[in-house]
Amino acid sequence: MLPALLAAFTVLPLAQHPGSEALPDEERQPAAGEALISAHFGIDPRPTTSFGAVVIDGWLYKLGGYFGKAHVYERERQSGDFYRISMADPSRVEILTSPGRMQSVALVEHEGDPIRIGGMTILNGTGEQHDLASLEAVERFDASSNRWEPLPPLPEPRSSHDATVLEGVLYVFGGWRLGGHESDSSTWFDHGLALDLNALEPEWRAVAQPFQRRALVAWAHGDRVFVAGGIDSEGEISSAVHAFDPATSEWTALPDFPESGFGIGLTSLGEELVACGMDGGVFRMQPDEDAWRPAGELLFTRFFHRLLPDPDGGVIALGGTSREGRPAEIERLVPEGDAQLAVRHWTLPRPGRAHNRQGLSLRGDELLLFGGNGAVDQHAFGPDDFLDEVFSLNLVSMRWTREQPLPARRQSIQTASVGDGELALAVGGFGHDGEVARTIGAAHAFDYTTRTWGTAGILDVPARSQSLLFEHDGASWMFGGQETLPDGEGDVETIYTDVVWRTERAADGQRRFVDSGVRLPVGRCAMAGALFEGQVVLVGGMRAGFEPIETVDVFDLESGEWSEWPAPAVHRLGGRLVVQDGRLVLVGGAARQADGSFGGERSIEVFETGADGWRTLDARLPVEPRRIQALAWRDRVLVHMADDPDGAGRVHLFAIDVEAPGAGL
Repeated sequence: MLPALLAAFTVLPLAQHPGSEALPDEERQPAAGEALISAHFGIDPRPTTSFGAVVIDGWLYKLGGYFGKAHVYERERQSGDFYRISMADPSRVEILTSPGRMQSVALVEHEGDPIRIGGMTILNGTGEQHDLASLEAVERFDASSNRWEPLPPLPEPRSSHDATVLEGVLYVFGGWRLGGHESDSSTWFDHGLALDLNALEPEWRAVAQPFQRRALVAWAHGDRVFVAGGIDSEGEISSAVHAFDPATSEWTALPDFPESGFGIGLTSLGEELVACGMDGGVFRMQPDEDAWRPAGELLFTRFFHRLLPDPDGGVIALGGTSREGRPAEIERLVPEGDAQLAVRHWTLPRPGRAHNRQGLSLRGDELLLFGGNGAVDQHAFGPDDFLDEVFSLNLVSMRWTREQPLPARRQSIQTASVGDGELALAVGGFGHDGEVARTIGAAHAFDYTTRTWGTAGILDVPARSQSLLFEHDGASWMFGGQETLPDGEGDVETIYTDVVWRTERAADGQRRFVDSGVRLPVGRCAMAGALFEGQVVLVGGMRAGFEPIETVDVFDLESGEWSEWPAPAVHRLGGRLVVQDGRLVLVGGAARQADGSFGGERSIEVFETGADGWRTLDARLPVEPRRIQALAWRDRVLVHMADDPDGAGRVHLFAIDVEAPGAGL
C-alpha cells in the first residue's frame, strides 16, 4: 500500500482527535424527563468494529466487522460472521449464511429482509503488506431460505460509507474506494447513490452530496435522510449534521453534534434523533430544533458502533471500540422511569474449577480472580479441592485470560491493591499442607505489568483466613479472622482472633507484619469491612461458637480509638462492604431466614456520611447470592459470584448503580 493510503488510515489516539473533547459533566446533565438510562440488554458473541447491523421483526442482525488490532489489517482478524440475536431473549443467537469476510459494510432493511451494501475485504494475511479492497456487491438476505440473493451492484466499489432506506429507496452516502496495494491512492466519493428497490428494474442514480467524508452515519427519519459525522481526506474530523430531502434533492445543515463525530452512531426514538459518539455522551434532538440536548451517557464508551431503534421503546447500542477495548456489552437506552435499572446482571461461562472463596482484585476494567475452592460443598477441604488457578476478565470485552498460577493452592485469601494498583496483594488464606487443611501465613503479589507472581517483600505473615486486609499510608493492616491449630491427631482448634496486625518496614527494605497492639472489641471472622474516610468499618460476621455479631465496630486509624455505628437492618455472615462515591454499600452474605435457616441475602443497604442509619434500597440482587465478592468499579458496585445457584457452570456479575432509577436511594 502506498504512503497516501497509509496516511488515510492513520488515526490519532482518541485524546488527540480534533473535536473529540467531551463536554464538561455539568453540560451533559439531561433536563428533567429527558434522561435515557443505560441498561443491560445482552452480550455480543463477537465484539467488532465497523460492522453492519439492523433490527427486523424482533431480531437484531449483525454482519462482519473487525476484531484485530486497530490499523493492523489481517485477513484472519476480519469477521465473516452473520448472525441474529433475539430481541425477546438476547441469549438466543442464530448463525446465518455468511457472505464472506468484510467490514465497513452497511446493513439495512426493506420489506422484512436485510440488505448488505458494499464494504471492504482484507486480502493480505498476517505480517503481509496491507491489501485492502472495497466491495461493490449489494445483496438481499432471504431468512426463509437462509440465502443471499443479488441486487444491482454499486456503480463502483465503496466502503466506510453508510446507507439507509426511505420510502423504498436505498440511499448510500459518503465513503471511499480502496483498490488494494497496487492503487496509487484512495478515491473519496463526492456524491451519494440512490436505488429504487420497488422498481421493476432497479438502477442506481447519483445523488449530489455537499461533503466528502467517510466514517459517517446515515439514518432515515421522517421524510428525510440524516447524515452525521465522519472524517475528510485531510484528516479533519467533522461533527456536522446534514439532512437530505428526497422530494427537493436539497440538503440542509443542522446543528453540529456537540462532541466528536468520528465513528458516530445515529438512530430514532419516537419523533427525535438520538446520537452518541466516542466520548460516551448521548444526545437527542427534534429535527427542527436549534441544538442537541444532553440525554445521558453509555456505560461503555464506543465509536464505530451502531445505534438502533428498540421496538419496545428504547435505543440499542451495539459493538464498536474504545480506549479500553471492544465492548461486548449490548446496552439498551431507555427513558428514565421505564425500567428497574439499578442492577445490571451478566452471566458468563465459568473459566475454571472455582466455585467459591476466590481472591479478587480489580485494576481499571480488568478483574483478577485467583485461588478458591473447586468443590460445591463449602466445607470440602481435601488437597485437590484447593486451587491455584488464576484468570483475568476484561470487563469491556467480557473475555477471560488464563494467567500464571498462584504459587500455592489456597482459598479465602485476603486481598488489597498496592501502590497505584500495579500489584494485587494476596495474603494468608486457607489451604492444605500435605497432611491437614490449615490457615496459611504467606504473601504474594501479582504484577499486572509482567503478569507474574512475586514474593511481595512481606515477611512474618500471620496465618489467617476470613480476615480483612487494608492498605493505608504505606502499611498493610489485617483485622480479625480465624486461625486453625491442628493437633496432629485429626483435631483442629479454631481461634477467632481479635488481634490487629500491621506491616512495618525493616532496615533491609522488607515489610514485616507485627502486632499493632490494637484489639478488636471481639474476635470475629466472616465480616464485611471497608476503609472509609480514614476509618476501618467492620459489619456483621461471627465470633467463637458460630455466634453472630450484630454490631458495627469502627476503628479510627489516626486516633487509634474504637466507636460503634448503627447496625444494618439485616445481619449477614460473609457480606461485602464497598465504598462507592462517599457512601458504604452492603451487599450479599448469608442471613437467617424465616424458618431459621441461613440463605443468601438479596437486599442492598447503604450508609451515607452523616446519616442516622442504614437505608435499604428498593433494588435487590436478581438471584440468590452465594459466597460473593464485591469491589468498587467505575461509579458502581461490582459483585462477582462463581457459585452458580442452578449448577449451570456460570459466573454471575452484577453492577449496582445505587443512584439509578429504581434503586430507591
